[in-house]
Amino acid sequence: MERIGRRGFLRSTAAAAGLAVSGVRPSRPLAQAGKPYASVRLKVSQVSHAYGDALVARLPAFEQGTGIKVEIDQMSFPVLNQREDLELASGSGAYDVMQMIFIRSGRWITAGWAEPLNPFIDDAKLTDKGALDVGDFVAGAMAPFKRGDTIYALPWLSDSTVVGFRTDLFEKAGYAKFPETFEALREAAAKIHSRETAGFVTQDNLHWIFPNWLLSYGGGFFANPPSDLTPTFDTPEALRAAELFTTMLSKYSPPGGIKLDASVAQAIMQQGKAACYLDGMGNTQHIIDTKKTTLADRMAFTQTPRGPKGHFPQLAVHGYLINKASKNKNAAWEFIKWATGKDQMLWSALNKGHLACTRSSVLANAEVRQKFTWRGSDLASLHLSVMKRAGEGYMAYRTVPQFPPVGDRVIIAMTSIASGQASVADGMKSLQKDAEGILEKAGVKINRRS
Repeated sequence: MERIGRRGFLRSTAAAAGLAVSGVRPSRPLAQAGKPYASVRLKVSQVSHAYGDALVARLPAFEQGTGIKVEIDQMSFPVLNQREDLELASGSGAYDVMQMIFIRSGRWITAGWAEPLNPFIDDAKLTDKGALDVGDFVAGAMAPFKRGDTIYALPWLSDSTVVGFRTDLFEKAGYAKFPETFEALREAAAKIHSRETAGFVTQDNLHWIFPNWLLSYGGGFFANPPSDLTPTFDTPEALRAAELFTTMLSKYSPPGGIKLDASVAQAIMQQGKAACYLDGMGNTQHIIDTKKTTLADRMAFTQTPRGPKGHFPQLAVHGYLINKASKNKNAAWEFIKWATGKDQMLWSALNKGHLACTRSSVLANAEVRQKFTWRGSDLASLHLSVMKRAGEGYMAYRTVPQFPPVGDRVIIAMTSIASGQASVADGMKSLQKDAEGILEKAGVKINRRS
């Protein structure tokens, strides 16, 4: 197969013939005999995304095979976040299948709003376990949606933090390869940074970016999530991580670098105004869009740096759940099997540019790896390694029910420190106090430190 060009790297135009040589067995609908779901109409909610577009493109075949009529309601993430939370809390059952939002999963599972999937998986009349192959989902992608052995959603999207960087700028500064530690990255950024080119850029969702430093220096959001949710933002390790991270924002980022939307951060890289960009792979891959940059041939990708305690790339995962209030649960399960199946995910990767896959078999597929290799950077393998690493459990802090408000407070603290409104010590002390208040207000027993 001929290597796919730069534009194809971002959004495939390859024919579906690639599936014929992939060896993937489609997750076929078991319920198609007699079409027992012929009168069923399902409503699905999810974020506007290439994967949703891929589902819509192949939906006619699913509807023909099952008799189910499906309406997929795609919306912006802020709207989805609010609408799904309100919908689940109301118990109206307006949506049958819903996107399980990573940072909301703790609240939704604890509240009993997501139907356990094990009874559907274990029912031979509903599921061909060999075709579904739950074990093919990477552990790091499944972890947020499991409580013990109980599964509450199947993952379709995972976004891992990586770095996109200008090889020529780092080579000019004396670095044959990208710095392997955050300390070395700071030193490199100091050498490269100028009025014309920033040493570093990232986006403004700082509770997603800061943990790459925080965990690598031995810090954390909580003492031992989910069993001990005592906030730990005032430890020496957390203060050191905050100092290094906010220095990257204040000294080596572009003007306004504390509050840059992801699309703006991408544009800065595309225009040659920054040397490296740390963010989720779903964002970083766009820096080589040749419709927007002439510098793609000077860019490459690699894993995030490590700290004294190791390498802790971040992982965000989204899945499909069955709404507890749905009146069409079996049909909803039929849809989820199909939507997260090997066949659908592979087709989405090859034809819609969906690299943020959650299945090992898709990321190991030769065509996928060839498609998503750029100047020696094998992004499929890089993404798979992050998911496996995250499967070790360090992302548990992000799925506790109280994470969203604490995460919002982290953004405020990092912004305050980086802008010079507060010292590292004062900013983290204030963050610690506020986080403790959030947990105590929620009725969580903690060991107050402030």
